[in-house]
Amino acid sequence: MMIIRNITLSLLLLSSTIYMQTRTDKLFEETRITLNDALDRNAQIFKPEDFDKSIDHYNRAVEILKSRGSNSSITEELERSITFMTIMNEEIDKSNDFFKSILTSRKAALNINADKFSPYYWEPAEEGLLEAIAEYDDRNYEVLPSLSNNIINDYSRAILYSEKARDLIFNWKPIQKSDSTLAYLLSPESYTYGLEYYFSAFEGLSNGEEISIINQNVAEAAVYFERAASIAKDFAKVYPPLLTARNEARNAGAENYAAVEWLEAEEILKQAGSEFENKEYDAAREYVEEAIPQYKLCKQIAVKERFLFIPRQEIELAKENDADNYSPICFDNALKSYYQAEKLIESESYTEAEVSSLADYSKTEARKANWITNVIKSVEDGENTWEEVFLKWNIWETLNKPEQSQRTEYVKTEPSEKAPVHQPSRLLSNKIDLDRFTEIDMEVFEEGDNILIRVYNINFRPAGWRLNDQSMSVLNQLKVALEDLEGSQYQISAYTDDVGAQRTNIEISTSRAETIVDYLKQESIYLSPKMTSAGYGEENPIADNDNYDGRKKNNRIEILVSD
Repeated sequence: MMIIRNITLSLLLLSSTIYMQTRTDKLFEETRITLNDALDRNAQIFKPEDFDKSIDHYNRAVEILKSRGSNSSITEELERSITFMTIMNEEIDKSNDFFKSILTSRKAALNINADKFSPYYWEPAEEGLLEAIAEYDDRNYEVLPSLSNNIINDYSRAILYSEKARDLIFNWKPIQKSDSTLAYLLSPESYTYGLEYYFSAFEGLSNGEEISIINQNVAEAAVYFERAASIAKDFAKVYPPLLTARNEARNAGAENYAAVEWLEAEEILKQAGSEFENKEYDAAREYVEEAIPQYKLCKQIAVKERFLFIPRQEIELAKENDADNYSPICFDNALKSYYQAEKLIESESYTEAEVSSLADYSKTEARKANWITNVIKSVEDGENTWEEVFLKWNIWETLNKPEQSQRTEYVKTEPSEKAPVHQPSRLLSNKIDLDRFTEIDMEVFEEGDNILIRVYNINFRPAGWRLNDQSMSVLNQLKVALEDLEGSQYQISAYTDDVGAQRTNIEISTSRAETIVDYLKQESIYLSPKMTSAGYGEENPIADNDNYDGRKKNNRIEILVSD
């Protein structure tokens, strides 16, 4: 009887704990929804003190959760936050009716970033709004019509100036034409004069100058930009090999992969453009002859970095792991392919397909060497026996597959112009086995020869990255599923909904991805060297964040498995 009573008591305690945890999760969700409602009603403007108090209670709940405090304390803080916001929202609804036209103007101004493009008119509009709210709260209704007109006028002016600024940035043809001809490099002096007038126009917009003065600066800028574009076109006709070398380097990714060398080449080209603009044609030719080999060097460095960066990392990791001693054949193959790819790039007579093939082989051999090394070390350290290794990887079955019949049936076929059928990758062949992992709530997508897995039931504590106990069994099944796919690389990415600041969401999602990778590394020798992690916060939502189901779906883990 005592045993039965103890078991019953334990079950009751467990049930109570689960109930409290579920209630806490729902309260966090309710608080976030109420907070969003308050923001939609401009509570931070109309009731800043009450709004701050509500946020303080919410933040205290989060801190209690992080420090593993009691659920009752968390519930108390969240309920206080909700109460403050609910009362506040009801009071704001009354005043929103009066301020409707002002808030409409304010929203229109915000939508075109008037707070950034036209601070001269935006700031007094905001100050006027705060003054109007204070007068409304004090029931000084007689002064409100005049204040309201001034505020709306300021917002309207801010909108007008912001639209002008946005047009100059995004739609103004003279600077777009000038930039498309590389005038900033090939005719730098005229382009610089154009920029001076262009920025003077922007300064005038920011400082609320008369539109006529702003338009005059815009017209002067247009003259210089058009002149710069014309000179740049003439330069391009005289020195096409230089621009070809530049385009090839740029297309190879030199701006990112050979940044220092690229900037040096751009500076030489700018000198050539300056001399050409001033009709110093001999000096311009000398700079051109100097720039062409510099751009070719940029291209070479960029191609090496694009194709050989990962193989180089894999070789370095294998070397650090002592793979050159444990797996010398694979390690040597990786090095040979790497150096072959380097020489091929330096010869300048290559195709990207040839370089890519050598780089992929080098990467694969280095990873293979590292994997073999880890297996041997696991046996040496007593973590596995050779028998366990052979059984785990089905060595017997692999070596003793039935030999295929040597008999070949020859069938006469007609010549065909059809392209060869693309053979599906090993990953796509293995994908069908994922259906047996019923405990994982996931969707599986094909991306070329790769597999993208979206997992929806790896759950974390609210506003954090600590795993729920229920998630451990999901992760254990996921480990087996990922091992069965036999991928060469696994990118673990975490996402959140749009509740809260983007910076915070990125930090949370990054920590969540790292938590999953750390867990899987502890559980799997095979996965350990192949996993990377990243957090993207609320980016790339796959569902609507305006409802609970959508936010739940956006709080997901994605795993990209590469062949």
